[in-house]
Amino acid sequence: MKSLLDIQQEIRHLEDDIKRIVQRLDTLQNDLEEMRNATREPETDYERIEMLARQIKWEKHPLEGLQDERTCRLYLEMLLHIVRLDPEQEAAERRLAWIQGLNCQAGTGRTLEELYTHSVQMDGRILGEFAEALPETYRECFMVDALVVANLCGSANGEILEYLAGLGEILGFCRERMRGLSLLARTVLCQSLSGMERADLEAVLEETEHFGHYLEADMVQRAVEELRHVAVEIRDEEATDFQWKAKQLQAVREGDILAVYKEKKQKAGTSIFYPGVTHMEDSNQSKVTIRKAAVSGTFFRFRCHYIYYGVIGHRTDDIEAIKEWVRGGKK
Repeated sequence: MKSLLDIQQEIRHLEDDIKRIVQRLDTLQNDLEEMRNATREPETDYERIEMLARQIKWEKHPLEGLQDERTCRLYLEMLLHIVRLDPEQEAAERRLAWIQGLNCQAGTGRTLEELYTHSVQMDGRILGEFAEALPETYRECFMVDALVVANLCGSANGEILEYLAGLGEILGFCRERMRGLSLLARTVLCQSLSGMERADLEAVLEETEHFGHYLEADMVQRAVEELRHVAVEIRDEEATDFQWKAKQLQAVREGDILAVYKEKKQKAGTSIFYPGVTHMEDSNQSKVTIRKAAVSGTFFRFRCHYIYYGVIGHRTDDIEAIKEWVRGGKK
């Protein structure tokens, strides 16, 4: 049971969070008022924007399932504020094309020009209404869209970053979650996972259920293959008393024991499996070898051509696909 002191500290932390959100909301409201009164509109060729939008291809966007038309419009109009914060022509065109693609998916019945005009007329009070109206299940989706739109032409400028940080705080995202969503947005923009660390690859793959509309199937499959790590590869001639210590599809962590076995004693000679490698007979008892996981993940185990294999991969991987990968030389 929590002590009175613990409860009081939690209340103070909550009060601090509320104050910070209110301050952020006030700041954003003032910024929106300034934007509304300033001329920061790019010259827009809406026919060209329509043409660019038709070139954008993705799977069904969740916005299509948002039934409240007003919330849909607010969703798009909040994205349009990003365009107003950076009216540079090329950046504006690409951002508007992306938002028009979303507009087509959402089916708002409004033209992009109508949405843009209305966004210019909005005042700061709309922020609170948006935060209240946007369902919890759409908040992360909106944040990813905002991050993608912001970075379509390279790094977003300082004003846009401040706007995004404010929206993130108002919508209830912690710093770590904002980092995760930023990583996902970067992947959407690059359509590449090259150079990513294992932890980041795993984080992106965990998002595929909710953001599969932006992540191509081939890229996701490459990420799954990239995460495969051969932790055990032991031939029959090398071991005796082989025992698995990790179950099939077990979630293992770095350092967990996967298998144990005794190394076979062999007479001097050349291995039929490893030409040029000499094994010397040992008069002592066979050495017990322990194989541990070097990385975390889901454990897949099987035998193939008289070899024990233990592969650590992502939970969405498939053992038959792993076997085929092994037979193909693990390329």
